[in-house]
Amino acid sequence: MNAYVTAVNGKDLDGLVRAFAADAEIVDVGRSIRGHDAIRRWAQAEVIGGTLTVTQVAETRDGYQRLLVRFAPGGTGGFAAYYAFTVDGSSITRAELTYA
Repeated sequence: MNAYVTAVNGKDLDGLVRAFAADAEIVDVGRSIRGHDAIRRWAQAEVIGGTLTVTQVAETRDGYQRLLVRFAPGGTGGFAAYYAFTVDGSSITRAELTYA
């Protein structure tokens, strides 16, 4: 999760993609994005250039963390959301993003 947040705020597209397992899935408000190529396209179009602030760790258990965040596309304004990450080792295998 830290790698994802750091990559978003550092505008590091390659770092964001590397945070995920090769066959990882992102569910972005019901839309499924699966695999590195699709994650790269999604992140380049919708994530990189924004700012992400973690406001609360809502839940933590082995292999899972749910964060309350504020995401500001383009770096200003923004909205609150829950980002739930499932991890295996150091790779994110699933991320579910929902509005708070």
